[in-house]
Amino acid sequence: MDPNKYQQAIVVITKEQEKIIGKNLARLLIHGVSNLEFDQNGNPALTENADPKEVLSELVDQYATLFGRASIEVSKEAVRNLGETFSSNELPENLK
Repeated sequence: MDPNKYQQAIVVITKEQEKIIGKNLARLLIHGVSNLEFDQNGNPALTENADPKEVLSELVDQYATLFGRASIEVSKEAVRNLGETFSSNELPENLK
């Protein structure tokens, strides 16, 4: 499990959600995700010893609480457009 791959997915999902719900709200929702904080550049970042797959799943769920199924689809599309290849067992269920 490559944490950098998950880190990139978290950032790109957040950026896509910002386009839809606005930067402030997208970032506010991140505060409800365990083991996710902001780095010195203001990007969401995994905390040390975080389970990246679990954090990614929780982030998608957090956005879905506000925007529902459409938010999940935006997240799926963001991961597909990232260009990173995730095997089916690397992705959380809500991104399959």
